[in-house]
Amino acid sequence: MASESATSIHARTCHLCEANCGVLVEVQGRKTVSIRGNPDHVLSRGHICPKATALADLQDDPDRLRRPIKRTADGWQEIDWETAFAEIGARMAGIIASGGQPALYMGNPNAHNYATGTQTGVLRKALGVRTLYSASTLDQIPHQLVQMWMYGHNALFPIPDVDRTHFMLIIGGNPLASNGSARSASSRFFTSGTVQTLPLLASGLPPMISMKRVRSTSGIGNSALCPYIHIWTS
Repeated sequence: MASESATSIHARTCHLCEANCGVLVEVQGRKTVSIRGNPDHVLSRGHICPKATALADLQDDPDRLRRPIKRTADGWQEIDWETAFAEIGARMAGIIASGGQPALYMGNPNAHNYATGTQTGVLRKALGVRTLYSASTLDQIPHQLVQMWMYGHNALFPIPDVDRTHFMLIIGGNPLASNGSARSASSRFFTSGTVQTLPLLASGLPPMISMKRVRSTSGIGNSALCPYIHIWTS
């Protein structure tokens, strides 16, 4: 029998945003010992953001919901899963019978989870649901609406053409430390120590980088602004 003090490392994918960075999770029994970037991950190459390192905080949060809760006249009440599914099914059936149209909300991390992502369409079809809400409904719909108008589909995100960029100004980000959500494919060009390190350096016009930790990027950009610079536009 393995010792309770023994640790093991599991290669997983962070599911908190579209970048899907690779992480190495070290666990001891049910306890998370550490979370760090996976250098062998094909896209993130060991780079992660603070959200990934804080996954253990979400896992162990004392306020994390572990059972369904129901809003009652006396406040929130914990109920079992069988009761929750039965009541949800009865209410949805009632909405449909009365001529209403039910909707489905899919929040994080389900939106970026490979396992649940493949089943969402099946669930929507089984429930007869046409309308789907998500975290994007709250913070990204204007962006996606413009993409649909301009490019014909809401998921056609414009991605910076890093390969042929002559000048890049980065504010409030550090591509040497983490991926950039939907820009994860392009962020690989910022990986230091590889032959792919910023092809635009050869153009003679490397990027100007502005951030709080200028020192960590001084070897990449040819200029560094004040780390707390304010840019005004009119």
